[in-house]
Amino acid sequence: MSDDLLNIFVVSDATGQTCERVAKAALAQFEGSEAQIHKKQYIRTPEEVEGVLREAKKLKAVVIYTLVGYEERTRMAEKSIEIGVPAIDVLGPLLKQFAKLLGGGPAEIPGLYQDLINDEH
Repeated sequence: MSDDLLNIFVVSDATGQTCERVAKAALAQFEGSEAQIHKKQYIRTPEEVEGVLREAKKLKAVVIYTLVGYEERTRMAEKSIEIGVPAIDVLGPLLKQFAKLLGGGPAEIPGLYQDLINDEH
């Protein structure tokens, strides 16, 4: 692995499949780029969030995350700044906009999308 290798931590409160697909879709736009994706699944506690961020810092990684709970997203955003790790919230802006448009808040239950996919099969 070269020093130019981009380390990406895909962090989720469920399986991480959505977040991983978004990361890979973005990476596809950069021909010839090298990246290592580190999938961190079922991250739900403050201690787990902080542990992931500290690990990401050691690897000079960027964190992208799909956390459905407002408190968890807020914690990740605040801790990433505190620890000094770039972090991108994939779902938060969509959830906020959908809440405005639909007139209510999200359920904030991890894994609902995966449950829907499994029910279809």
